[in-house]
Amino acid sequence: MISAVSKIKKTQLFLFLINPFLLLFTSIRNFNRKNFFFPFFLVSIFFSYQFATQDISDAAEGEDAQRYKAYLHILHDYPVDFVSSILSAFSAEEGEADIYQFVVTYFVSIFTNDTKILFLFFGVIFSFFWLKNLEMILKNIGEEYFNKTLIVSLLIFLLFLINPIWQINGARFWTAAHVFSFIILKYFLEQNKRALFFLPFPILIHFSLILFVFFFILYKFLPKNKLFFLIIYILSIFFVELDISALNELFKSAIPLKFEDRFESYTNVEYIDNIKLQNSISSFHIKFHGIFQKYIMIFLTLFSFIKLYEEKIKSLDYRIVFFYFSVMLSSISNILAATYNFNRFLFASDFILLASILVLNLEVIPKAIFIRLPLKLMILFVIFVKIRFSLLHTSIWFYIGNPIVVSFIDNPVSFFEDLKSFFN
Repeated sequence: MISAVSKIKKTQLFLFLINPFLLLFTSIRNFNRKNFFFPFFLVSIFFSYQFATQDISDAAEGEDAQRYKAYLHILHDYPVDFVSSILSAFSAEEGEADIYQFVVTYFVSIFTNDTKILFLFFGVIFSFFWLKNLEMILKNIGEEYFNKTLIVSLLIFLLFLINPIWQINGARFWTAAHVFSFIILKYFLEQNKRALFFLPFPILIHFSLILFVFFFILYKFLPKNKLFFLIIYILSIFFVELDISALNELFKSAIPLKFEDRFESYTNVEYIDNIKLQNSISSFHIKFHGIFQKYIMIFLTLFSFIKLYEEKIKSLDYRIVFFYFSVMLSSISNILAATYNFNRFLFASDFILLASILVLNLEVIPKAIFIRLPLKLMILFVIFVKIRFSLLHTSIWFYIGNPIVVSFIDNPVSFFEDLKSFFN
């Protein structure tokens, strides 16, 4: 058995060196939930290596990835002292504690200013937690339920794409979200209490995860009651908006003093208005992608509660407790999204919520075609848009190249940009 697995891995490694896209195709076609980590990890780190971004000259106005690139060039051209930089980050005056980007960029800058290497490192760390999370979740889905219906397969596919590898465009927040999920999954699904010692780590990657950590601690003191969490969730769905200034004061009273400046930069009225403006001018498919994902999660959550009541499940099985926590986190994220337009918190909590619903191993979705058909169509639309997002950061070399070929490409350009250049 061990030799058979070893032979498969050697074949996968050979395919990776020849053409990682071919490895991805064969791994999806022959998907095995017990052995998917290795081939998907190889493909993910190659995707990170060829990660396509816009030109570095647009860094001030562009996406996070452009700022990561610019920062690498700064550190490479103007070296700083590592120890003093770390100490200043934790000083009371600086207000910086999410040192992840600095640490990774600093060590890459010692050797090179090649941004492909920077995103390779971001991708290795991101992919490890992303795929380990998926591995834990799939292990807790029963064999019978796993292969039960098309809609379950679609939901598992959606789970892979809620926070996928191309999110290294915003490596800090989305890596922090997966590290937090990893700790939570270890705690609930593997009953590993020692995992809680690592709760500060997501905050070191992105300070905003202090909110998720705070609400996890709060959850420990709440009553574990179905009706309680159902009411909270329903109220959060119909939640419109709180007074921002009052909510700001509440949060500021709960967070450490050193985070106040960073917190205010994300919660001031001008910043929120700018996000609202960007959302209002988003493309049709982007708007409906968010709307459909929201309603998919609402339907699944409410159907799960209905099923729990129908089955008259009263025991606090670890899966039930995990579901309750996920519902609470999603409820809080609904409120944050409504008040601050913090939609990324909603997407981050969706990963945990969908995982908790799947590991219940209950057929929560009614069989009525007027429910299943619209739900399937919405899931397919969301999956399509998420795959489309990946193309913004996928170069032609992802499809026809390999690690050796890409090492000779200075600045990979997205496939979309190549098409624009071809037709202009």
